[in-house]
Amino acid sequence: MSSKNKLEQSTLLNSLEKMDKIPFKLFKMVVSVIDIKQLSEDNVVYLSKQDIVALLEDKDNDKKLSFKEAIEKMQRQTFFESKQQDGASYSCIETVDWNNNYEDTIAIYFNVEAMPYLSELKQRMIQHSNSNVQDLETSFSSIPTEDKFIIDTMAELYAERIRSKVSQQELAERIGMKQPQVAKLEMLESVPTLKTLNRYAEGLGLKLKIGLVPA
Repeated sequence: MSSKNKLEQSTLLNSLEKMDKIPFKLFKMVVSVIDIKQLSEDNVVYLSKQDIVALLEDKDNDKKLSFKEAIEKMQRQTFFESKQQDGASYSCIETVDWNNNYEDTIAIYFNVEAMPYLSELKQRMIQHSNSNVQDLETSFSSIPTEDKFIIDTMAELYAERIRSKVSQQELAERIGMKQPQVAKLEMLESVPTLKTLNRYAEGLGLKLKIGLVPA
């Protein structure tokens, strides 16, 4: 990562440190479903409204926020300073589209300047899912290649679930899990096993295919 990106990453981490608990959890959900290998041309990810509601109703939340309040707070509180624009501050999330083509989803559009280091931020969040923001900045080490494959595959599966309009609850019933287990799996609170990934995939009528490439 270049010096410029490290500085911008640092300002984003500083903003995360000051975030309220619920917007921070929501931002972790958004980052966890980014498919780093196949970023969309318009830097957009789709989230299920049902998934967000389930997160907001988590008994561990210290306060209650409405659906729209949580989204708007997340957008306001995730910012970074662009070194290309004289240190001007920008929101990491540019726009939120509430009225897209999918009935149960909202579209989150990221600022194009934020994309180069969201990959590393995603890896840090996965490694330190139960830690505070300072740990994301001071304790980072590279994720093994085999884990990156699993992480990226999980993002692809999540996107497929959203496209297929299958709720977390419905998928959980199909694969013999509880809805909170599926939510934790999708937020990558720990790196899932290939067996678990295949179980998730089968719930969507899919199977994992692993190929061989030259070392």
